[in-house]
Amino acid sequence: MSAWDVKGKVAIVTGGGSGINHAFVEVLLDAGCSVVVADINLRPEAEATLAKYPHPPQKEGSPSVVFKKTDQSNWAQLSELLEFTLKQFGRYELVCPGAGIWEPPSSNFWIPAGTSDIAKDDPQAAVGQWYTFAVNTTGPLRLAQLAFKYWIDNKIQGNLLLVASMGGYCETVGTPLYYASKAALLSATKSFAQMRQRLGIRVSAVCPGPCYTPLFLQEWAAPKVRPTDFTMTPKQCAETMLKIAQDAEYGDGQIVEVMMMGTRAEPRLNVRLVPYERLLPEGVGTLGDDNNIIKEEEKLWAHLPVNGMTPL
Repeated sequence: MSAWDVKGKVAIVTGGGSGINHAFVEVLLDAGCSVVVADINLRPEAEATLAKYPHPPQKEGSPSVVFKKTDQSNWAQLSELLEFTLKQFGRYELVCPGAGIWEPPSSNFWIPAGTSDIAKDDPQAAVGQWYTFAVNTTGPLRLAQLAFKYWIDNKIQGNLLLVASMGGYCETVGTPLYYASKAALLSATKSFAQMRQRLGIRVSAVCPGPCYTPLFLQEWAAPKVRPTDFTMTPKQCAETMLKIAQDAEYGDGQIVEVMMMGTRAEPRLNVRLVPYERLLPEGVGTLGDDNNIIKEEEKLWAHLPVNGMTPL
């Protein structure tokens, strides 16, 4: 498979108002890719980025950036985001649903909905959902679904980069919803592994290790971590994300971990493919060539290029 150059393309980055995702926005712009930043608000550094790369650009052919206020948990706002992008740029080729929350007290497994004023999830909801999952899992996958439909319908070789976490395959009792919400993204990434081969659409996921971002400046989070607990910078992670988005070796459902190793005095950035295949059963079991599940999957692959995302 060939490399995928971001230069001259248009990206959508949710959560781009701060932290790792803002660093990714800057890396994309530096590489010649225009960006729509989708977030609830912008930190001062993100405001500065918008001022530096105005839209429309001052010079024809230069990258530019615009902001669209968006709550990733809100499906209507996600649809509006894509419509806004098409109005501003006429297209989009890269989607990075990077927005996420770290299991706040308002949507926390250990503070059940309906038992405390702190918990904001609705215990009487007809379709129950933790807000942590709505932001971290359901929102990103809904955005991926909408992007896939647009790319397939328009025969565009798009690029989906999911922002998961090492928490997707590690564990902690303190934030089980956060870890489970990121694990779901990894499973989806593997489910989409054949998208490039079949439809020309790249799919990968990045799993950042500890990285100190404004996420941890919130009043409830600040006592839990210290800046010295982290050595990787958002820019270091973002530069790896650019490689994942562009390099030929990625794009087929790879899950890429990026974290600092070594010592505090001599840290070194380590990037590796997460060996997800080790979780697979030994042998094919009942999933042989004559298994109907595989036949039905082939029907879907044959259906998508011709009919798009419509019922079989």
